Amino acid sequence: MAANTPGKLFTLVATRRDNPVHVFFTMAHPPLSRAQGADLVFQRALFRDGFADWGWHVPAMLDAMDRAPDLYCDEVKQIRMPAYTRGRVALVGDAAAAPSFLTGQGTSLAVVGAYLLACALSRAPDHQSAYDRDFRPFAEANQNLIGTGETLLIPKTQAGIDARNAMLAAMA
Repeated sequence: MAANTPGKLFTLVATRRDNPVHVFFTMAHPPLSRAQGADLVFQRALFRDGFADWGWHVPAMLDAMDRAPDLYCDEVKQIRMPAYTRGRVALVGDAAAAPSFLTGQGTSLAVVGAYLLACALSRAPDHQSAYDRDFRPFAEANQNLIGTGETLLIPKTQAGIDARNAMLAAMA
């Protein structure tokens, strides 16, 4: 179950009988300082303030968040590598070009990257340069989708929410 308003998403996900529900509070926010990123008291207050005016199950989940011993907060980030190889080491998958979950392209990047590395190793005397040259355009194109994914997951306007919901309804 999920609900969202512009820039915010609340999700309840049922998993297994022994751990029945995961709760996700997601919101657009300027980057946190290093201290804020390590401060669970700050993060709890940030989500409590950000979702204070919500109804439904949100108030109960905010109260549970305050008591949760396993609270985990993270920012959606993306690191772009200047090179995917160094010497005999080559990076593939998320180690090379993690696009973030907002793009939905992690598996595609991993499979294509592994294939292109295998091709480079099989045919190029300078496989490092071949892999970097062949993989970079695909990796960067997928990493650049982050804005699209963010727009679909956490639209920042009501019109964006309506457009996303219409697209999902049409796909169903």
